[in-house]
Amino acid sequence: MLARHRPSPSPVVSHWFRYPAHGRADWLWQGRFMGEVWEADQLTIAVSPAADRDKFIADVVKGKLAYLGGRIEGRNITLNTRRCARVELLLPMGLVDLTKPILVRCNGKRRYDRLLEPSVRTLLETAYERWEFQHPVAARLSFSVRTDAELD
Repeated sequence: MLARHRPSPSPVVSHWFRYPAHGRADWLWQGRFMGEVWEADQLTIAVSPAADRDKFIADVVKGKLAYLGGRIEGRNITLNTRRCARVELLLPMGLVDLTKPILVRCNGKRRYDRLLEPSVRTLLETAYERWEFQHPVAARLSFSVRTDAELD
């Protein structure tokens, strides 16, 4: 099963979400939600005539949502998060070269800079948890997040 070649997941993840259970995007997961969940049924937005209407409305809605974003370039992993108190990377085989040290930056801060060992135990645990066998997870990395990213 492991020798069979499968296309790797995308090295770029961008995911806006409202509820903690929806904080999963490919290889990047939210481990714990920060703050209160936006539970309102309705939202009123008053836009001034001078403002860019679409951008203003999008900014207001995004202010209520959480965000997970990540990019993998070689051995560098850059993450941007909003309203996430804990983040988990589930790196499948082929997405990152696990024979070399990886550098993880989250919201502008260096969080990890060393070798990340693949593990059969991780592979089996995540296959059981996610019930997903197309992209077996070889390595898992989890850390807390204290500050939100400045997003455009």
